Amino acid sequence: MIDVLPMQFAIRGATGRLRPYQSNYQNVFFQGGDSFPSNHSALAWAFASVVAHEYPNLYAQLGAYGLATGISLARVASSQHFLSDVFLGGLIGYQVGRQVYKARHNPQIDDDLSIVARQTSAPLPSRMASTYVPLDSWVYDATERLAVARAVPMPFMDLRPWTRMNCARMMAALNERVRNSVELTAELNAIRVALNEEFADELSALDGRPYELIRFDSLYTRLTGIAEQPLNDNNLGYTLTNNFGRPYREGFNNFTGFSARADDGRFAFYVSGEYQHAPAAAAYPLAARVAIAAVNQDPVQPAVPFPEVNTFRLLDTYVTTKWLGQDISVGKQSLSWGPTTAGSMIFSDNAEPFWMLRINQTEPLYIPGVSKVFGPFRWDNFFGKLSGHDSVSRGTVYLRQQAEL
Repeated sequence: MIDVLPMQFAIRGATGRLRPYQSNYQNVFFQGGDSFPSNHSALAWAFASVVAHEYPNLYAQLGAYGLATGISLARVASSQHFLSDVFLGGLIGYQVGRQVYKARHNPQIDDDLSIVARQTSAPLPSRMASTYVPLDSWVYDATERLAVARAVPMPFMDLRPWTRMNCARMMAALNERVRNSVELTAELNAIRVALNEEFADELSALDGRPYELIRFDSLYTRLTGIAEQPLNDNNLGYTLTNNFGRPYREGFNNFTGFSARADDGRFAFYVSGEYQHAPAAAAYPLAARVAIAAVNQDPVQPAVPFPEVNTFRLLDTYVTTKWLGQDISVGKQSLSWGPTTAGSMIFSDNAEPFWMLRINQTEPLYIPGVSKVFGPFRWDNFFGKLSGHDSVSRGTVYLRQQAEL
């Protein structure tokens, strides 16, 4: 638990986020606060991680992680921390506890041979958690190209994102077909090789080799210059689409961020966040506000200018686990559901990821008899709060997509 503190205080000092009760639940960074990340969450998860690894028993693990989760949620309920504070604190604590266990555990005290056997046996792929492939990844276009050429079975294109393990299984099936003398064109084979390199770790796990990793996936910055007033309103449409709800205005906009992931048996973690800057802008002209009010049947809004945006925001950030064939994830996540990018009841990456509990049957389910007629089945369920994702100033909308301009 002491090992957690130096990293915690370093991040706190660098971010300076105000606590919820100090900022009236506003996302305020760099003001000398000490909210991000949560020390209580980090300490609790560090302790729980060591206990759960030292005693690999379902009830001990549920008890340790359950208590750590309770402590974390209590800090949110008492207005001491945001959900993102306790999430990142818990992630840091878990990983520190895991590393301490690996470095300090003495295998000679394991007098229960069944424990030793479980710890040294090959992993079961059906029990291994896996992070999701980001929605803006090249993997989807590449896999779709293989599917159109019938090199791989047509995946569920309208239920994204897919897990990395799901993609690896598709590639393992294709590799087996190639070994059985199925020939691919040079273009398709180049795609296959690139996807094999991307999912090399997951493919090795499918072969039964041990698989644990912590990986820094990306570090990026993007500078976007917009010469005239852009569209970023629910009523007017969007100049930039599929942009994860990032703010943008006329002038120079900057987004600088990172992504990282970790896999550890039944648990996997993903975190991505970025600093976002958008310049200030004048209010909409009266004619535009009158038109918007008429469409929405609302009063005409006052001429309030748009303030400058300078903030750090977590994007897709979640923990996922595998139980009974279901990928169960909690955290901030993006969805892309539906055959098009517009229409009713469509989810897309045109809005900021939101907090949810997600239960997902990621692998195709074959029902005897029924699947012969209708093919395989999948389901994808989430429980989350959509309020706050239809704000005019943020330009985020899920359930009503307008024309893309």
